[in-house]
Amino acid sequence: MRMRTLPLLLSMMLGSSGLAADRPLREAESENDRFRLRVEPGRPGRVGEPCRGELSERVGRRDESRWKRPLVNTIAPLAAAIRDDGKFVVCLDEYRFGGARNALVIYGHDGTLLRHFLLPDLLEKDNWKGVKVDRRSIDWRRGATMSFPDGTDEFHVRLREGAVIRIDLLRLRVLGKGDGGDLPPAVARALYGDDAGTSTNAAGDGGQPDDPGAQNARLEETGDPPVPADLVPLHGELQPDGNDPVAITGIDVPLPDPSNPVDYLAWLNEQALTDGPNAGDEFQKAIDSLVEWDGDPEQWDRALDGDPGALADPAIQTWLQQNRTALQHFRNGTLFEYKGWQLESEDGSMIGALLPNLSPMRQLTRTAIIEGRTLESEGRVDDAIDLYLDTLVAGAQTGRGPTLIENLVGVAMQGATAETLMDLPTRHDADTIDYIDLAARLEYAYERPRPMSETVQFERAMFMDSVQRVYDYDESSGTYHSNEQEFNRLVNMTGSDDDPAPIPLKHEEYDELVAQANRMYDRMVVASSRPFPESKAAFAAIDRDLVTQSGGYMLKTFLPALGRADFMGKRADTTRQASLLLTNIMAYKQQHGQLPDSLDAFGDRPFVVDPLTNERFVYQRVDDDFLLYSLGQNGTDEGGEHGRNAVGDLRFWPRPPKN
Repeated sequence: MRMRTLPLLLSMMLGSSGLAADRPLREAESENDRFRLRVEPGRPGRVGEPCRGELSERVGRRDESRWKRPLVNTIAPLAAAIRDDGKFVVCLDEYRFGGARNALVIYGHDGTLLRHFLLPDLLEKDNWKGVKVDRRSIDWRRGATMSFPDGTDEFHVRLREGAVIRIDLLRLRVLGKGDGGDLPPAVARALYGDDAGTSTNAAGDGGQPDDPGAQNARLEETGDPPVPADLVPLHGELQPDGNDPVAITGIDVPLPDPSNPVDYLAWLNEQALTDGPNAGDEFQKAIDSLVEWDGDPEQWDRALDGDPGALADPAIQTWLQQNRTALQHFRNGTLFEYKGWQLESEDGSMIGALLPNLSPMRQLTRTAIIEGRTLESEGRVDDAIDLYLDTLVAGAQTGRGPTLIENLVGVAMQGATAETLMDLPTRHDADTIDYIDLAARLEYAYERPRPMSETVQFERAMFMDSVQRVYDYDESSGTYHSNEQEFNRLVNMTGSDDDPAPIPLKHEEYDELVAQANRMYDRMVVASSRPFPESKAAFAAIDRDLVTQSGGYMLKTFLPALGRADFMGKRADTTRQASLLLTNIMAYKQQHGQLPDSLDAFGDRPFVVDPLTNERFVYQRVDDDFLLYSLGQNGTDEGGEHGRNAVGDLRFWPRPPKN
């Protein structure tokens, strides 16, 4: 490969770096003309029109697409560089903002977002004097050149004054960077807004964090762990702040007021709104296009497990062909933000809201898995992995909805897909899979569904809405009285078989009921934010105490059994962590030619910890193989004997038999 040095100011293909003349990048080529990046600028505020990039390769006289994906840019980058082998694409800056946004973003050979650098990540203390600021825009590349130096896996930006920013493309970090120094006030304002302080250190705690997708893809030939320990943890991890539910969740549920009712349903729907394009539109199209399987259910189950005979069944293949459109919409939805469906109810109550029918989302997940199994059987393992990773993202999106059902369905979607990913090493050609690349991509795809602690807050809102409807306020006496008709109507909506006779309550007793409920929900928020050994005991105590509450019947009627939901969420966390760990173990073997002796090889990476025990997974070398399992729900080590209920461990390797 030749040294590639391109004067950015003269390169129309890469876009100008001047503040006055910046223009959105539309096209860039590798120096050898083999690869071409085409950019379709985004249109903010218009559904379905983010910035998109497509990398194509010249093969003979034809251009063949290598990858397509939304870029991180809002409108478009200002410049891009492509290595001559197409393995790395580097995009720089943001139209109208320059280096104030998306200063340097690296994509991999298949379009995977590898690293997102902010400007303070790149520049040294002495570099700031060459930076020009025009309100919200930062020009840091005026007169700069960039190159992929021959014989290295580095990308260089040589600034006008001669300083060189060196980026290691394998470990995805800036080499030799020292103190970034305090940001000039104008730079700080452009980066962080008008309220930014003037002492923000480029490498310190005051700066904006890296993009959640910033993570490493592969390794040098060293004895280091497969993935460096400084990568971001799984997305969505919460660190509880004391016992304050609002501090833990960031969600403050308004208090009920029968004399001036709170519109809790509107409040709930506000939580599900997105600022831009919403994945829900594509998911609904996928649901509308879905063709249900109406053949032999056992044959369908065998196909889901990857049985070659079932996958080759003409009926299965015809059914998959009928679902191509549904799967495309399903995958399209992963490109956009999603926070939940908008809910409606005839009477405006939360309990009467028509919850989204999410069973098709689980069906779409199973359809995607069967399609992936088919791709695997055809030798198209990379395409299958791409589909599985998209399905993980769809599960996280579904699970971010505010309702309990959305959370549980999202958890189930991710769990089924994680189990499928853990089957990959059982393939006869498993050694051909690039586990180092897969490990990085999997961690990026593994965004978590909404934490159960936040879901509890939305369940609290439903209870408060019900209390608000059950009691009427008498202004003349200053007391609250239960509305028997409304009470029984809401009870019937819960499906309860009991038919209690409600008793009028005085003002003080109404206040006490609300206070009791808030204390219960406070305890559930705190419990669900704790590791499973603690949350299990806490939810058991909540169930016992519920019996003794004076407002117990209403609490028991409208309070969901969240202890079970908490366990299901943490078991799904365990499966996610195990699939990450298993993939990294395979990556380590691929990198070093042998299995790790212990989990110490991965340092303190989050995926070595089992959420069901809050301790490390059990890992044992067994000759040329290994044993990997969780102690399961009961926390008792049963030697890896697999069991799906309260008794037995959860074994992840060797893969347990299909049921």
